[in-house]
Amino acid sequence: MNVVSSSPTTIFTFPSSKIATTGSHGYVLHSSSKKHIWVIDTGATDHMTFDHGQITSHTLSSQSMDILSSKTIGCGTRRGKLYYLDLASDSEASLSHAYKIGVTSVQKQTSEVWLWHRRLGHASFGYLQKLFPSLFSQFDISSFTCDICELAKSHRVPFPLSSQKSLVPFSLVHSDVWGPAKITTLGGARWFVTFINDCTCMTCVLLLHTKGKVSSKFQQFCQMVETQFHTRIQVLQSDNGGEFLNHDLNQFFQDHDIIHQRSCPYTPQQNGVAE
Repeated sequence: MNVVSSSPTTIFTFPSSKIATTGSHGYVLHSSSKKHIWVIDTGATDHMTFDHGQITSHTLSSQSMDILSSKTIGCGTRRGKLYYLDLASDSEASLSHAYKIGVTSVQKQTSEVWLWHRRLGHASFGYLQKLFPSLFSQFDISSFTCDICELAKSHRVPFPLSSQKSLVPFSLVHSDVWGPAKITTLGGARWFVTFINDCTCMTCVLLLHTKGKVSSKFQQFCQMVETQFHTRIQVLQSDNGGEFLNHDLNQFFQDHDIIHQRSCPYTPQQNGVAE
């Protein structure tokens, strides 16, 4: 027999049986003279056999009770201080019958779905449902979420939510232009511009016949704020639209000491309040 000591590199050879151990843990004995006799050692970390033909599944458990269902899946007869598990019958012709872990049909189908998802290069679960409708008979595709797919489809890092908010009304105003609309208003307007107060989130919507009227509408809005609320606008936050980047509006900013903050190109998230 072969004896593997607590040191992984030391092996002793004897004639008729095999004893194996992993590291400094427990032992398991398999007799080579009686192929259908398996000696159970409850202190063993790993159970080993010289005949791999007896194993049909490599997912083995060293326990004789199924953890999931709490059902007994193997019994042994005590002979002295050892428990012998007889595998001679046709119904228990392999070790997998004694150490098989119970898996429900839902778990098997879930494993199959994930297996084909990876085999096909992380194909969408909707596509897999068309290919294998039987695998999705007990659950919906919304129950599957692949982190790798979400990260691979992201073109940039997510934008964090801003916790900063102005404490003085109209010190910061967000603005954006929408249009053109397919249907004009009764007055003939197809666009509108919004001015949002960052402190109170009050929104002022002004209709436009053309986008070039943004400059004049902002000047009217500033005069209304000064007259009605006795304060002045300090900062205007907008995108890089041409309606905000004209000579008249820039001159108005300089004359009234208004700071114009613009978002980066192709980054509407930085103007999220108005967007």
